[in-house]
Amino acid sequence: MQNGSGLTKKFARRFAKFAKDRSGQVAISLTIAAFPLFGVVGMSMDYARKIEAQSTTQAALDGAALAATSALNAGESKQAYEQAAQDFFDKNKSDNLAGNPEVMVNVSYATGTLTASINAEVKTTIMKAVGFDTMKLNNSFEGENHGGADGEETGSFGSSVSLPAFTREHKGEIVMVMDYSGSMGWWLGGERKYITMRDQAAKLVSALSQEKTNDYVKFGVVPFSSEVFATMPKKNWYGFKGNGNRASCTRDRLYPYNVSDATPEKPNTKRHKTRFGQVIQQYSKNPNKWGFYQGWDNYRYNCSSYSGWRNLEVQDLTDAHTDTYNKILSMSPYGGTHIAVGMEMGFHLLSPNAPFTNGVAYNTADTEKAIILLTDGQQTTRAFGSGGSYSTNNGEDNLETLCTNIKAKGIRILTISYDLYDSDTESRLENCATSSDDFYDADSKNELVASFQGITAKLARDMFLAK
Repeated sequence: MQNGSGLTKKFARRFAKFAKDRSGQVAISLTIAAFPLFGVVGMSMDYARKIEAQSTTQAALDGAALAATSALNAGESKQAYEQAAQDFFDKNKSDNLAGNPEVMVNVSYATGTLTASINAEVKTTIMKAVGFDTMKLNNSFEGENHGGADGEETGSFGSSVSLPAFTREHKGEIVMVMDYSGSMGWWLGGERKYITMRDQAAKLVSALSQEKTNDYVKFGVVPFSSEVFATMPKKNWYGFKGNGNRASCTRDRLYPYNVSDATPEKPNTKRHKTRFGQVIQQYSKNPNKWGFYQGWDNYRYNCSSYSGWRNLEVQDLTDAHTDTYNKILSMSPYGGTHIAVGMEMGFHLLSPNAPFTNGVAYNTADTEKAIILLTDGQQTTRAFGSGGSYSTNNGEDNLETLCTNIKAKGIRILTISYDLYDSDTESRLENCATSSDDFYDADSKNELVASFQGITAKLARDMFLAK
């Protein structure tokens, strides 16, 4: 029996003999038949090499995108993170790529992604004999659908990485001050307004925390209506002293303490003027007689309407994102509108001063602070003003002063006017925002969704740029 090598040599000798035979059609027929046969075999072999090269190239690009992201998050320059991507790719690319493909790195702050892409070809072997020196690599990535920043070019083969808005080098503290007054229960666009608001707020938390995994950002929540419900040490509440906490609601502090982030003073003086939950007395000093007014039921009944199933309780800054996400989705509206007290409490959450102490010091180099304020109505609740006055006008004036004082601490304010048709309040919200671009006027469900999407993208982008 002949071995494989002998058969091959025998076949080759016969093929050569037939090819030299000029007496008939054998050489011509065999030659014509051989070309497509060799073409098919060559295509199969080179296509297998292409598939292997695509797999290796994809792995190299994935690593290049991660290398660039790591450099970007560390605060490196554009040139540095682009070079990090190129270096990684060059060390890990397929050996049979044609030339030296350039890795293009594009950063999109609008979508929160970094994309590494190339245009690459693999060298052929057998197909070269029929005029095909290279074959183009590609995958499901389409460059035209993954456009880079400022219209930069993208390749036909690529990898995208989600960018964290917050890193060890640049952290964030974000407080959402959201209107939960009764009118937020009205229908708009086929859905109750507060449902749209809370769904979009929850999505913002999820997006900016990278699906609730990034602990370099903290969120606080202030649901407000006529009052705000909060848990604070007893020594901060009017009429109380001693150790431990007290959970209750407060309509205001006395002016001018209600436009600042100052800590209540004299913890052993139960009725000190700087405390939360101040009592308003009209005609009678006896809280059991008609004429005694103390806001809502904050002093006597612990605001059960706020703390029960409506869950309208202030949440301090935290990186427990699942808790924040679930809390936002659990709240429902009640009562009137006191925008100023909502902002006052938001100010306290971001302040390093007691009674809330999870906020870092103002102007800390690695931390950005922001408040998102949303309301659908004008001020309807009375507030303390100068000279002991108590009126809704004071509440409007206090909001303006609070916005000025908050921005003076380096805190960014983004405001949303939602289905609000009071021009004075809209103007107040626009002036409260850090810039005109940070004010959103949403008169429909779709516009509110777009507003939250814009704020999410803007905070992610600007946190990067702040590096």
